[in-house]
Amino acid sequence: MDKITRVTDQNLISPVSADWLTWRRTYDDLGFSPLKQVNKANVGNLRVAWTWSLPNGANEATPLVHDGVLFVHSFGDKVQALDAVSGDLLWQYSRDLPKDASPSVKRNISIYGDKIYVPTSDVHIVALDYKTGKVIWDKEVADYKGGIRMTGGPLVAKGKVMIGTVGRNPGGNFIVGLDAQTGAQAWRFNVIAQPGEPGGNSWNGLNLEQRNGASVWVAGSYDPALNLAYFGPAQTYDTGPLLHAVDRPGITNDALYTDSTIALNPDTGKIVWHFQHQPNDQWDLDWAFERLLFKMPVNGVSRTVVVTSGKQAIFDVVDAETGKYVSSMDLGLQDVVSSIDPATGAKKVNAKALPGNGPVVVCPHAGGAKSWIPTSYNSTTKLLYVPLVESCMDLTPVSKGEKGSLTSGVKWSNSAAAG
Repeated sequence: MDKITRVTDQNLISPVSADWLTWRRTYDDLGFSPLKQVNKANVGNLRVAWTWSLPNGANEATPLVHDGVLFVHSFGDKVQALDAVSGDLLWQYSRDLPKDASPSVKRNISIYGDKIYVPTSDVHIVALDYKTGKVIWDKEVADYKGGIRMTGGPLVAKGKVMIGTVGRNPGGNFIVGLDAQTGAQAWRFNVIAQPGEPGGNSWNGLNLEQRNGASVWVAGSYDPALNLAYFGPAQTYDTGPLLHAVDRPGITNDALYTDSTIALNPDTGKIVWHFQHQPNDQWDLDWAFERLLFKMPVNGVSRTVVVTSGKQAIFDVVDAETGKYVSSMDLGLQDVVSSIDPATGAKKVNAKALPGNGPVVVCPHAGGAKSWIPTSYNSTTKLLYVPLVESCMDLTPVSKGEKGSLTSGVKWSNSAAAG
């Protein structure tokens, strides 16, 4: 641990090949390692060097690697530093949770400077000394007793620790930016558009307390050249009040900023642009996953684009600087969207797939054709690797008094139909 070095902004922008400094290795979320020592010729010779048992429970967090040290988050709010060569334990941090705070899954931790940043199940961010695991600062983001959680993880850029919340609390979720050195809150952005603000008329006339969802359960990506952080709020949980549009001028049921890509300035927390991939999501088909950033020709000019997919396995491409729509690719595992406008990216929904049309088979299942398991992009070969599940669901009206999967009066179950 004496040899471990501070992680600088430049390290995060361009890490050495042996390091893995964010959950997707780099700010652009490509998730592809440049290491080449293991190849087709010798991969069969790999053998187990050591093993380490994690605490029981759901473990989804990607380990970080820096200067030969492996930082591992595991269920129950534990963080361990391991020698990457020997597997020896170097230090361990265990969160002492309140008795009424249930441990929840976390998907990543972050490293910056001399600190490891950890979200906790009682909705705090804790900064740990990366050499010892001792707490440097501990800041509450929200009151866990109100039903708010943090199941994603932080993005650290421009000296800000940025993380979103999840939950069904009235008024919806938010993203905070904390000072990386002190933990002081620098800004807070509400991911549900507020009444009287841009997008605030997109909630079918509902009061703020009646709006919920837009959980941010996957960490954002960051473009240092544009100084923009990209996040993907998910769907609303209360779909019933949004199912049918009210007949009032200027009011829509799009429900911003659900199922959108939002670009925030990390210095101020102000929104620079948004692109909504799926307005009024009535199927729990989140567009919440990794936002990949890479260059590609757009109308003959090389541009940085944001590429992401929702559970439908439709990939949208938008300009990273402006949010302007570029193109889409449907991988053919869904029947919710019948067509996509080639100029705007607006998606026409198959009316038969909407709740209220009796029993209907909808593809994919709410578990997603594309879901949490991330993609990986090789910028050399320009190949995108996508883990997919082919599944459908029976969307069935609920009986009177029966609780449905969604408040629009339907429940889902696995269907025997193929995608």
